[in-house]
Amino acid sequence: MSDREIVLVRHGRPASENNDRLSSSGFARWVKNYNRCDLHPDSQPRCQRDFSQHYTISSALHRARLSAQRYTGQPATESNAAFNEMDIPRYRLPFTLNAWTWVYLNRAMWIAGRRGPFESFSQARRRVEQACELLVERAETHHKVVLFAHAMTNRFLSRYLTRRGWQVIEKDHRYWGVIILREPASRQ
Repeated sequence: MSDREIVLVRHGRPASENNDRLSSSGFARWVKNYNRCDLHPDSQPRCQRDFSQHYTISSALHRARLSAQRYTGQPATESNAAFNEMDIPRYRLPFTLNAWTWVYLNRAMWIAGRRGPFESFSQARRRVEQACELLVERAETHHKVVLFAHAMTNRFLSRYLTRRGWQVIEKDHRYWGVIILREPASRQ
């Protein structure tokens, strides 16, 4: 069996994760704050794993870098914006909604192809597919890699890796959730 392993860890719960009722402009501020915020002080991994033998990468977003630090006790060896979350789009709509309703509504319109002044869904998919290449390169060099990133990015990375023949061994999409993928020996 192959000893190459890629572990995708979703960041911990952000401190600013509230579900207030917001206008579209208030939601734009919510997204900006969400991308800059610290981790919630009570947010801790449900089960601590030993990643001391893994090459550690994080997205460039603050919550991912803090999550790598909190989880492993040291900063990520590499931080790269290619692993940032797939954009949370912000459309100007005449509604007042809860923040997470805005997230789901905007993401649905974004996935359906509506454009705006942010990364399009097709651009985000291409970026994450290129990030997948980078992860595979790191796994070829370091054999074991752990990435601290984001929910949607991790879902697409997992999808692209399985298309390349990697096998999902474990999957959890919650905060601090871990997705473990291994490369079959026949792929080396």
